[in-house]
Amino acid sequence: MANIFISLLMVTISYFMGIFLFPFDFKRYYTYWTLNRTGIIYINGTKGKYTSLDEMIIPFKALFRLRKPKYISYRKIKSIEIKVDLFAYNPSAMITFDNYVPNFGQTMHEMFYLEVTTIDNQKIYLDLRQYYWPDSKERKMLATILTFLRRKNIEFIDKQNITEIVKDKNIKLTKELYRLRDE
Repeated sequence: MANIFISLLMVTISYFMGIFLFPFDFKRYYTYWTLNRTGIIYINGTKGKYTSLDEMIIPFKALFRLRKPKYISYRKIKSIEIKVDLFAYNPSAMITFDNYVPNFGQTMHEMFYLEVTTIDNQKIYLDLRQYYWPDSKERKMLATILTFLRRKNIEFIDKQNITEIVKDKNIKLTKELYRLRDE
């Protein structure tokens, strides 16, 4: 049992040393995307929606230069859908006895992303989780970004009416979506 514990400890130490001690391009580490006049530049390195497992694997992919920026032209995009994957239950409706306060300092959030579908039916997921940080640029600019994308000659899908919700800075997005879903 002690050997297993020591082995796990050594692997953990090696992992953190590999991430924090070796120099690498931090642009390859972060999951990001940018819009320009002709298309979208993105780096995600995941095969689907961003998961917590990706949080552990991405530093190694960045270290070994396996994550590279990609580009997609607006002409090659068939549709863009904005989505929040709500939990099966409303966290605000939970009653807990361990001082848990829903939507306050959570480390687990609902998945929030743009799902880009190309003409050849490839799916690209653009992460919007930074929106959950109150002072982030993503929160300040999301309404403008969505308006920009809606003006492109691309089918824009917003089944949850997120575009209208994010225009009002006083409304909390996930609380409003749970309220609308539970009505």
